[in-house]
Amino acid sequence: MKMICCVLASLVVLSCLALAQGDQETGKVVIVHLAVSDSGITETNSSVVYGLPPDCLRGEGDYTYSARASGVVISECGFYDPRVSMGDELDTGGSRSGVVNVAPVGDAVLIFPFNPAMLTLDIENSTTHESVFHADMSGVARDFCASHPDDVDCAPPATPTPLATEPPATPVPTPAPSGCPLGLALILIAGLGIAVAKK
Repeated sequence: MKMICCVLASLVVLSCLALAQGDQETGKVVIVHLAVSDSGITETNSSVVYGLPPDCLRGEGDYTYSARASGVVISECGFYDPRVSMGDELDTGGSRSGVVNVAPVGDAVLIFPFNPAMLTLDIENSTTHESVFHADMSGVARDFCASHPDDVDCAPPATPTPLATEPPATPVPTPAPSGCPLGLALILIAGLGIAVAKK
């Protein structure tokens, strides 16, 4: 019985490790926190998180955002104005009526897939298509990869191995002439001949 319990415990631990590793490899998202007000939209915080799916309302909302990596759209979704809330209230006669409240500032959260080449986040008004926000997001991916160098998306591209080349052939040195050069020998012989003739 003790042996069976140990085996079962080991299987549970291995399963948890496998699930955790799977989350790290497949469920990685960028979370961007925004403050929305009459004066515009500002980014308050951004991070990369494991184990969450992207959150996307395609074609819905007061705003549309586009996250791009290397010029290619990796996520394009909508979100509602977080300042607006709707509810009901009872009037003096006891009947309910709809009420819309608009706060001065609202917090919005965008969640989209991580891409190591991520560069920009753009938001526009869904009705007027006016651009209301633009941010350089390259630092988010860079900071994440700096702190997670072993992540599958952060591994540097493999450096190609240069082709092997044969070393250049070493030129064979020309042997130095040995003995007396022919021209010098002829001059010496001619000089000896003149000296003998004068005697």
